[in-house]
Amino acid sequence: PESQAFADGIHDDLITQASRIHALKTISRTSVMRYRNSDRPLAEIAAELGVSTIMEGSIRRAGRRVRVNVQLIDASDGHVLWGSTYDRELTAQNIFAIQSEIVQQVASALETTLTRSERMAIAEAPTGNLQAYTQYQLGMSLDRESPIESNLRAKVAAFEAATQLDPGMAQAWARLAIAHVQLYWRGYDRSERRLEQSREALERAAAIRPDLAEVAMARGFFHYWGFRDYPAALEDFGKAERGLPNDASLIAAKSFIQRRLGRWEESLETLRRALALDPLNMYLMQNLANTYEVLRRWDEVSGVIARAEQLLPEDPWSAAARASLALIARGDPAPALALYAPGTTMDPDFSTAFRLARDYEGGLAFADTLPGGPLLNQTRWTSADLLRGEFLWLAGRSADSRAPLKRVHDELAVLLRNDPDDPRLHGAMGLTLALLGEAPEAAAEAEKTVQLVPPDRDAMEAGIWVYGLAVVQAIGGRHADAVASLDRALGMPGYVSTAFIEADPFFDSLQDDPAFRELLARYAAP
Repeated sequence: PESQAFADGIHDDLITQASRIHALKTISRTSVMRYRNSDRPLAEIAAELGVSTIMEGSIRRAGRRVRVNVQLIDASDGHVLWGSTYDRELTAQNIFAIQSEIVQQVASALETTLTRSERMAIAEAPTGNLQAYTQYQLGMSLDRESPIESNLRAKVAAFEAATQLDPGMAQAWARLAIAHVQLYWRGYDRSERRLEQSREALERAAAIRPDLAEVAMARGFFHYWGFRDYPAALEDFGKAERGLPNDASLIAAKSFIQRRLGRWEESLETLRRALALDPLNMYLMQNLANTYEVLRRWDEVSGVIARAEQLLPEDPWSAAARASLALIARGDPAPALALYAPGTTMDPDFSTAFRLARDYEGGLAFADTLPGGPLLNQTRWTSADLLRGEFLWLAGRSADSRAPLKRVHDELAVLLRNDPDDPRLHGAMGLTLALLGEAPEAAAEAEKTVQLVPPDRDAMEAGIWVYGLAVVQAIGGRHADAVASLDRALGMPGYVSTAFIEADPFFDSLQDDPAFRELLARYAAP
């Protein structure tokens, strides 16, 4: 309902404003909202969130009036430290004034002294236009949703509407810059025009408020997602964190860059810091598990999953994560396949479970559930036709595989002319050509991916492309090269293990190769 969305927006802004205070530990909204309408004891909630005080209240909108009731409670004994009611005319100025007063009163009740810059940041009203504020709230609510293409485009539209209603709203321009470059990063729009739109929005934000923390954050994402300029992005995020010291998403972004730079322990520590501010954020838990998974620290992956099961027993991620762990660490597809309901649409990466299970008919049926057109994530381009070709080839039906593979080849050829530096396109083309029997051309495409994403450019992804090269080499009969590539893949962080490799039917031709057996023995876990 509109009134709930309005209340959520004010709640979100209150948390953002409180998060500007260095001396306060402010828990992010994602975790806080897990307890909406909860009747659990405050002491239990506080313990799970890692805090000693809780602010609770209600927001009511009635016509042209807004009423906010709020109180600050000591979670250990339920004692109310401070409380107040605000009943005012519904204007943008009044909304921001209420937020500022609440945050300052909370800081006072907790005997926290605000710096001059903190007082100024909390008192500032980002817009005087209530409609612009409403559109900005909509964009921020979409920012918390899954980053699928439709959500990202709706987020762009919301922030664009906010900037049109108030061209002087620097925060809206900054968020618009991030939304544009996120479309680029996620692979939904890899055009130069999309990057230019992000740059234009960033420049508008910086012209209005060059010292705003959100502007520094937007510049960081522009460098990170637009150009993989990690040092510049880290510098920008560091500036942003000085104004948003409790922003878990900002701190997490620093962690993601650190792991791409191969600074693994630093990345883990930074991500744990983000989780301390947002302890029930499943996305952060997923990324912590993923980092441990890439490092092949299987026990720690399991520990993160156990923690998620304890805190969020109803969330489906834990079961999926245990299935992924079994697949990658042990080459066991059974837990993943147990989660699959035939006929339902799932992530295309789920096809790996059918491949390792050697259930090629099941894989073909799975491909039939996928929508037409390209299926993208950050490290993979695939399609229903490519999966059909793959499973038909693995089933020994290479003649039947040629028609879907030829369609994929023709589609990729067009895409590569427009975007010759996308490793996902080269990787998909390499596999397609290998399955079509064009071994030299396939190897050249797969080698291009390794050149485009070397470890010093992206330590998180590099192993994925080296493994893909090994697959293409094995299919093409270049066994020594395939073993050498697998040696490289196992020698760097990546989502593979010796058990996974041994279970992968793409390497069946290597099973009796002494060099392959020696490789697996050398990297086998003690």
